[in-house]
Amino acid sequence: MDHEELGSKIGTTEINDAAQLWEFLKSSAGLDLKYYDKQMLDSYDPDLNLYSLLGISCDLPSVEENLAAGQVTLERLLEVLLTAFHPYSRMMNEICRFFAKYEIKYADENIKMEFDFDSLTEDMRFDLESFREMVNKYHLIEVQISAYEITASQINELYGILRLTGSASIKNVAAKMWTDSYIDEKSGAVFKAPDLKTPITGHPDLDRSLEILMSIWRSFVNNCLEHGRSLEDLKKAANWNEDRGALEQNVNVLTDIRLLCRISLDHWAKFFIVQVFSTIEEIEQLDAEERNLRFNGLSDILNAFVLNLNRVTVTVPEKKVTEQLKDILNLPVWKFRYELYAAWILTKIDKSFDGYQVMLHHKNGKLSLPFKANLIATIKSAEGDFELWSEVRSALANPSGSKRKAAIQPDYRIFFSADDDTPENHFVAIEVKQYRNSNKKNFSEAMNDYARGLPKAEIFLVNYGPVKDNMYLEFPERCTYMGQIRPDDLGSDIFEEKLLAVLPLPDIEGLEHYLDSSVLAPYLGCPVDEIYVDISASLESPDYKSFLKVVLNELLRRRKIVKVAAVDSAERYLWKNPNQSAVEQLTDIEFKGSTDFTEIIRGVSRKKLIITDLDGYRICVRNNVLIGGCLIYHDKKVDFQPLSSDLW
Repeated sequence: MDHEELGSKIGTTEINDAAQLWEFLKSSAGLDLKYYDKQMLDSYDPDLNLYSLLGISCDLPSVEENLAAGQVTLERLLEVLLTAFHPYSRMMNEICRFFAKYEIKYADENIKMEFDFDSLTEDMRFDLESFREMVNKYHLIEVQISAYEITASQINELYGILRLTGSASIKNVAAKMWTDSYIDEKSGAVFKAPDLKTPITGHPDLDRSLEILMSIWRSFVNNCLEHGRSLEDLKKAANWNEDRGALEQNVNVLTDIRLLCRISLDHWAKFFIVQVFSTIEEIEQLDAEERNLRFNGLSDILNAFVLNLNRVTVTVPEKKVTEQLKDILNLPVWKFRYELYAAWILTKIDKSFDGYQVMLHHKNGKLSLPFKANLIATIKSAEGDFELWSEVRSALANPSGSKRKAAIQPDYRIFFSADDDTPENHFVAIEVKQYRNSNKKNFSEAMNDYARGLPKAEIFLVNYGPVKDNMYLEFPERCTYMGQIRPDDLGSDIFEEKLLAVLPLPDIEGLEHYLDSSVLAPYLGCPVDEIYVDISASLESPDYKSFLKVVLNELLRRRKIVKVAAVDSAERYLWKNPNQSAVEQLTDIEFKGSTDFTEIIRGVSRKKLIITDLDGYRICVRNNVLIGGCLIYHDKKVDFQPLSSDLW
């Protein structure tokens, strides 16, 4: 059933209870209980099993009967389903970023990027505008259906708990950037989107409590943002007057504008992030035994606090529920999950190309991913141009997979432009699976067939669900299989790193734009493992940041860099064992400090590289640092000064 039919079906079908919703999902919205969604009913994992998530028995023959017997409300079933499909919401966010990235790149052409799948109609566009709308609806529905409440007295109690832990210093770059941008000289405090990820400790109970508290923090900030971007806006909206007497201590802060204002005057949003992140970071520095003791103690305290919070399932008018159902059931997480997942994996592949020159092949902004060979992108490398294709088909005698007939057709391939007709020279193949569970036979047959048909290629198989070990592989040295590849999962970052490791080095044309040939060779020959980047106010310019992207991405691909530090009069941000995302974070910072980093760069690694301008070199480097190298940015050109010639 296509998207138009689905929309009209929703409009004519009565969905008044959980059983009717479940029946509709089975019949018309793509719920696949024989295959993709089978685990929802038969999994032994309580976090996957529908009955466990709902807290009801499964004694009766049908799901509908069990829902009715368990008195499951429509809202409660929606809440559980939204939780189950939350990773797809995160995928839509990342696809939004992909679209925005290339719309900016092709801005002069007035391009609006969108995906074009053979199986989708014009109505179901995978473009930036529709995805942003979908994501907003998705999160709005999540918030409307279930939420935790917190009172002013409970926030005071949480103040007391958090004051006993942590410090005023945090190292997490995203959290530090959020808190650094919070204070504004004019308006006192500025609220930014609360898009910080919850810190992960590996302690299940503690992580669960932290996620609940972070969800409350996100709700707090989002509710403040509804009244404006700053604390002054919030005060105006609340008609704030310091003399209007005491406020109710046992009312939900998140729904009372005057309580939001009062708590914000104490800068609770910033305090909470600083204390939570600094506490976790301090404990992680301890030895294993002490770390476990501290995490256990913190878990006990926070669990006890969370247990006293009121969790509400919001009841909304029937008409509103029907409108929300239309929004939910028209999201691509239902009928178009495979297409959504394949598109998201493409964004992961694209992230591996950071630092390369990439030309995306689109037709008037439409990026096609049909079930036939299609050129997606051309990428410049030091060894020549290579290409990313989807659905390239090539011959293979006697494939082992029953679905393959004398040919192989992985989802994505990468090969040099001159090798399009010679699959024996293709060097990467990526198979995308959207299974909720592992399928050892299917997965191993696919990898073995691809490895035989592409004798020089690294074969990657990525799956939405888990992938079991101990698969029989004919070419294990060239095959990588990975499960749980989802947003916010470590596996997706590992996939990017493994793919990056087999790509040719990027073309250094970008460096040649900045460095003359006389200094390019000495620079490329110098040893580097630590990088110190000047972010003082004099360097706040798009040209300098573009240069940083070129040089840092090239260094991260070519060298084993253990540390990147952003410095001015202090070490503002630090990335250990950085990847390309560190470059994006660093260049997103507003450079506004003074040039005084001499003491920071003294006595550190002998293989340090300092990136600064003429003032930074004269004031902080020239007469103070005797070991390392320095890139000096001036008027869109760069000089290189070796500070100790005995190292190279």
